[in-house]
Amino acid sequence: MNEIPLHPAIVHIPVGLAMLMPAVFIGLYVFIKKEKLPAAAFLIAVLLQTVLVVSAIASLRTGEAEEDRIEEAGITVPHEAIEEHEDLAKMMTGAALATLLLSGASLKKSRFSGGLQIGAIALSFAVTGLAITAGHHGGKLIYVYGAAGQGPFAEQPANIQTDEHHSGESDH
Repeated sequence: MNEIPLHPAIVHIPVGLAMLMPAVFIGLYVFIKKEKLPAAAFLIAVLLQTVLVVSAIASLRTGEAEEDRIEEAGITVPHEAIEEHEDLAKMMTGAALATLLLSGASLKKSRFSGGLQIGAIALSFAVTGLAITAGHHGGKLIYVYGAAGQGPFAEQPANIQTDEHHSGESDH
């Protein structure tokens, strides 16, 4: 079995893209409306959104494998915490897919293209919020519950300070 889990490496791709996509969508929308870019330039956003969706699906798959690894290693993590993280990740992936469908549909020139693009912009903010929330819950799995099971964070409880200078005593 691979000692280094794949999930932490993969998951940062959709999270990072989720942070960028509102700006990408808005920037392209504005430049296309001002006729500084051709309408076809919106394809850039659709392609990046596709990468976000594919990497989010890969993150779900690797997250499931990571959950199995945690169970097999005998690491005790509250099941509710894992389920909450997984549910948020699934919601983010679904919202990202909906954003992809809206933005992709806007590429076919019609009277609805602008509205579809505005819808994709609005939904991209929801994807960002869900990605932040899912990521926060994933961080809690590692840093609060010790889901990594090894490495520097597994040696000590999450709320213990190890720096002697912060113990409240003065060095003077």
